[in-house]
Amino acid sequence: MNLAASSYNSRGSQVILLIAAVACYGYFAVLVPWHYRHDNDFKHIYLGIQALYDESEPYSLVSLRLQAALHGLRGASLNPYVYLPFTGLSLGFLKPLSFPLASATWYVLNEIFMLLTTAFLAKAFWPRAATTAFSILLLCLAFNHPLVRTLTAGQLNCALLLMLTGSFCLLGRGRSTWAGVLIGYAAMFKLFPALLGAHLAAWRRWKEFCAMAGTCVLLLVGSVLVVGWKVHMAFIPMLRQMGYGRSTWEEYDQTYWRDPSNQGLNSLFSHLMVKTDATTPWILSSQSAANLATIASVLVLAGCWIWAQVRSRRSTGFVSCNGSMISQEGSYMATILLALLIPSLMWDHYLLIAFLPVVWLWKQSIAQGSWGVFGTVTAAWVLVSMPWRFDSPMFTHGTLLPLMSMKLFPTLVIYGLTLCFTGVWNTGNGERPGMNSETLEKIN
Repeated sequence: MNLAASSYNSRGSQVILLIAAVACYGYFAVLVPWHYRHDNDFKHIYLGIQALYDESEPYSLVSLRLQAALHGLRGASLNPYVYLPFTGLSLGFLKPLSFPLASATWYVLNEIFMLLTTAFLAKAFWPRAATTAFSILLLCLAFNHPLVRTLTAGQLNCALLLMLTGSFCLLGRGRSTWAGVLIGYAAMFKLFPALLGAHLAAWRRWKEFCAMAGTCVLLLVGSVLVVGWKVHMAFIPMLRQMGYGRSTWEEYDQTYWRDPSNQGLNSLFSHLMVKTDATTPWILSSQSAANLATIASVLVLAGCWIWAQVRSRRSTGFVSCNGSMISQEGSYMATILLALLIPSLMWDHYLLIAFLPVVWLWKQSIAQGSWGVFGTVTAAWVLVSMPWRFDSPMFTHGTLLPLMSMKLFPTLVIYGLTLCFTGVWNTGNGERPGMNSETLEKIN
């Protein structure tokens, strides 16, 4: 009788928590962003789709203005289309729709992507408490500003997060080929997931690597056949313009590399070292010096990634034990974060992607009883999630100048913790010092 009552109370608590989570998410992450939609990024995606299917290149302002005039957006402020042609082609189902209808459709799809991602994570990490985990994760997303920014701007982060989560789950289930295919698709959808090829190579996951590479080649060939080689060649100058200290549409006075909302390393060093009308640097230097500081920092981050891979290989010997599994998973998460940190652009809404590594770190820290790690990850996620006035006058000079790049620092902390789980906290038998057999069973 007591067991029955306890089970009933437990189910009742789960239902109450789920209702509360759905209500919070529905209001703060569905209704509020819908009301404040501005589609700043979706505009250039939509116009790029139209240009590609009209057999013209989407990379020039002239081309986008022409498409804007043809599709009811004459006079609208425009940003450059900065993606591979395949990105626009893969979203071709939006082409027949008017801009308002296409925007609403993409918004609904993004919400579906987030619900699927949350469900996959809850089921993969806490299968015995999936409903409770789903509710808690949904609450975490309900108060996540990068998600709100993604939804209001109509960005691609929700789709990318679902792809990365899906490929991670497929790898865990031994679906090697499909995992590689999904990573390859994600890399063609937006370039940064391509770095996961380095993760697959480091762990000698050659089947997945070949599936990823083959998918990229097939999609590229298909894309060339549809829109032609010249359109793809037009992407190369656009890609070059996204280097350190440079900006797309720089000829129109755009300075995206040092925009306050850009949380990348190059943006931070530009603020600290280059005087502009908006900022007073700590060290009066040149943009070249800021670019060199960025390159040095990226090399350090990449060096730490390589060191973690080498150490994990030595300690686990590629044996299918707990240590090897945790190291491979940690490497996957660290690679995602490194791919975000390397480019000159890391807009604050990109950090929605960090949700996957954060949830994985929560899972590992709980399983291993590492409450200090759990608290650190949680604090970092709170800082990533909170809204922030990057362009506040108080952050343009003096001691508080680094806070213009406030969300970079918790991202670096999360990256460092994933590296620790990759190469520091695992030994040859898969045990972390102080772990017992009961804890190891929880990890599995």
